[in-house]
Formats: sequence, C-alpha cells, structure tokens
Amino acid sequence: MKKKLIEIVNAYGAAEALSREKCAYGLALALVRLKKALREEAAFYLEQERALARKYGQTDDKGHLVMTRPGAFAFRDPGERENYDRERRELGETETEVDISPVKAQPPAEIAPAALEALEGFILFEE
Repeated sequence: MKKKLIEIVNAYGAAEALSREKCAYGLALALVRLKKALREEAAFYLEQERALARKYGQTDDKGHLVMTRPGAFAFRDPGERENYDRERRELGETETEVDISPVKAQPPAEIAPAALEALEGFILFEE
C-alpha cells in the first residue's frame, strides 16, 4: 500500500508506544508486524530529517547541533527556517510503498486519540 512518510513515522511511533504496554496477543502480534514493516521507512525519514537539521542548523565547536530545547535546534541563518520547514514538509509528504496490509485486532483498553489516528489504515480495530 502507498503511504506518506509522515504517516509511516507516526504509525511507527504509535506502535512503539503501545508495544510498551501489555496487551492481548492479537494486538501485540499486529504491533510487532507493523513495526517490522515500517522500520526501514521510518529510519529513512529520521535520517533525512537529521540531514536537514545539519544543513540548516547551527553547530558548536565540536560539530554538534546547538539545541534550543528538546527536539528543536538553532538555525545558522534564522531566515532559512521557511526553507527548512518546506523541505521537511515535502519529505513527510513523499509517498512510498509499504509491504503490509491492514490487520484486524482488538483495541487496547485505552489509547490516545493521536495514536488511534496514526494507526488508522494500518490496524483495523474491531469493536
């Protein structure tokens, strides 16, 4: 199935978070299979995102990105933020083929709405 890279990254993150909790076997199996199927594309996205950060980010004397807060870096040229945002958005919108079909599973007892949204189309929760 074709999916955007950002959808893959979000689904991988949601599956990773849910897989830390005990759950029914069917859901656990679906999460494990989903993570395996999406791992390569999620890693590619993160690698490309890091490359963009290195391209636009300010570095210290050791070559490390200067972080302004967790997950945010200082820009070498603050005027380049629009270019970074555009390139990052284009990266996320890139479509790729993933070798997985949606699977049915019992929903967990609790799930964050963001995780439910991220897993939509990958795991079909039975009611």
